Amino acid sequence: MNEEYLETYYEIVESITLAMQFDTDTVVHQVYATQGRGGLYELAKQWTDEFQALYGDREWDSEWLDVITDFFNSKNELT
Repeated sequence: MNEEYLETYYEIVESITLAMQFDTDTVVHQVYATQGRGGLYELAKQWTDEFQALYGDREWDSEWLDVITDFFNSKNELT
């Protein structure tokens, strides 16, 4: 596991934690309601893996956090 993966994982987990506190009617809440904390662990890994697959080779400037935030928000919306 490289440093970039761990940084992304941290940001995803932090976003999940905030979503649990402040948001309702989201994928995070649905996963928690149906699978509990274990489901959130798997969700964090899944979304980190997806983000890395999309952007793992990209060279970042200051927009990295904005892209992760946008990615998380789009994944967390119920469709």
